[in-house]
Amino acid sequence: MIELTPLEFGVCLGLTAATFAFAAYWYMRFFRVLDLDRKARHARAEARELQSFATEVVDLGIAGNTSQAIHEFGRKVLESLHQRAPGTQLWWIARHQAGGDPIVCRRGGASAGASTARFDPALFDAAVLEEGLFDLTNGARGRNPFLAHLGEAGLRRVRLVLWGKAGSTSGVLAVGEDGPSALDAAGPYVDIVKSHATALAAIVDEIARLSKTREKLEGGLSSTIEDLTSTHMRLIEKTRKIKALEDVAGAISAHGGQSHPALSAIVSIVARFLEADLVAVLLLDDTPGELVVHPGSYGLEGDDMFYRVPLTDERSSSVRVLKTGKPFMSGDAQNDPATISSHAKLWGISSVMVVPLAVEGRSLGIIRVGKRGTNAFAQEDLQALQVIAEEAAVIVETAMLTRRLSQAAEQLIALNRMKDDFVSTVSHEFKTPLTTILGFITVVLDGEAGEVPEQASRFLGIARTAARRLTGLVSDLLDLSKLEGGIRMDLTTIELGKLLASCVEGYGHQFTDNGKTLAVDVPPALPKVTGDERWVGLAVDNLLSNALKFTRPGGSVRLSAQDKGEFIMVSVADDGIGVPVEERERVFEKFYRASNRGEVQAPGTGLGLAIVKEIISKHGGKVWLDAEKAGETRFCFVLKRAPEQ
Repeated sequence: MIELTPLEFGVCLGLTAATFAFAAYWYMRFFRVLDLDRKARHARAEARELQSFATEVVDLGIAGNTSQAIHEFGRKVLESLHQRAPGTQLWWIARHQAGGDPIVCRRGGASAGASTARFDPALFDAAVLEEGLFDLTNGARGRNPFLAHLGEAGLRRVRLVLWGKAGSTSGVLAVGEDGPSALDAAGPYVDIVKSHATALAAIVDEIARLSKTREKLEGGLSSTIEDLTSTHMRLIEKTRKIKALEDVAGAISAHGGQSHPALSAIVSIVARFLEADLVAVLLLDDTPGELVVHPGSYGLEGDDMFYRVPLTDERSSSVRVLKTGKPFMSGDAQNDPATISSHAKLWGISSVMVVPLAVEGRSLGIIRVGKRGTNAFAQEDLQALQVIAEEAAVIVETAMLTRRLSQAAEQLIALNRMKDDFVSTVSHEFKTPLTTILGFITVVLDGEAGEVPEQASRFLGIARTAARRLTGLVSDLLDLSKLEGGIRMDLTTIELGKLLASCVEGYGHQFTDNGKTLAVDVPPALPKVTGDERWVGLAVDNLLSNALKFTRPGGSVRLSAQDKGEFIMVSVADDGIGVPVEERERVFEKFYRASNRGEVQAPGTGLGLAIVKEIISKHGGKVWLDAEKAGETRFCFVLKRAPEQ
């Protein structure tokens, strides 16, 4: 045995104690680390499990936006949750979106599998009043019918979890215990379900709202499309009507006042526009009192073109429309008592429209449009036809007026021809005896038949003056008759200066005898003109004679001529009594005589200026009255300058 010294023993004892303490320390530390490590591994396992559950819940998803889809989601959630907390009874209650009873899904407890049933909505409303952990054995269920219902189902401890978007409750998840600590085991999973169910409820509600909005928009869009389609069809119809009216206006413009081609064109337009099988224009013939078919009608052939309707036949819709001025439409004319069905059957027409042709309330005829099918025309078609009929009526009225004017013109031409023939015949018959009478009166007054008493000489002088005036009237009538009868001018080159000088020489003594002055202002080198020398001379003579008659004694008359380049202007001006302003437009009318002629006792028949106008017109010239200068009456005419040789 080794003996130790006290010091050595003390050292050994100290080392032993230190070794023991070191071992004890590390032993305690080792077991603590193991415990912590075990807890950490457990925590990581729980975390992985929770993550796996959360992923599984998310992966469950939701199909659709209805309460049934949420219920299906709840059923799957309960199945997954029950696998992780088998000692629980699970209830999933979802509010029905469309109202009605909530849907409940159960898992665990007496029924090993899942079950689905309807739930009393009154119990559901009570359930949403509170949330938390409840002990159903101590009377807590008496405060809440829903809890009482769960207690009757066999639950003793239950946790109620409400889910849904903020401000409302969409459903309830109830977790009850079958075994100890089951609620604690299900707690973390329940929180995940609540969070995800709330999010899904919000999504479902939003999807439902969007779905309703979409349906509303689709409904509005469909309604809008229908309205647009209807508007489009109306626009097309209006465009067709406008096009038809434009075609009618074009037909009227193209054919002017010619009624037959214009009406035929309008009939063709109506037939094309209304797709009609018959378009007949019946015009009123006053003489027999009948409506007569216009030759340009469409759809009528053979004897039908000579169709006539007596105005006494009140059965005819055409006659009624003509008399009343009101349009008529029938969808089945072959069986309509308001029509003559035999005519409709003869033409094979069922749908008929009849509108009047009237101008200012005066009926001129009717337009009749027919189609083989029944009820083929609408009210809009009738209105369009009325508008077209108004335009056609103007054509008919114009044609009637034109025909009447033509007939009146022909009558006037015939009467005028008779008048001209009468005047020409009478004038010739007057001229020969007047010449004889003037000759014998002159012989007697000259004393060649013997001495004439003074009083007889005075009477014979008056008779000779009257005979000369009558001879002048006959000459004027004959000249005017020749001019209006189309006599041709013998156009030659006239030295106008010499012609005017000759006229002045012929009238010079008359101005002197009546105490009046005739002044001449004609250039010596006046250009030549083209004309008939006899008739141009007569025109100048008539202007000088007119000025002489309407100039007071002591007055003056001026004859002048001016070179106007292409034309030569001749004018005769006087300072006589003038022409009243309101009568100046009539001075060239036949037989016109100024109302103030009594101031100078001017004789005449009113034919002189009319003859001047006819002569100058036949020379291609122009004659006019220029009375702008105060105190002077001036008549002017122009003739074409003769071309240079």
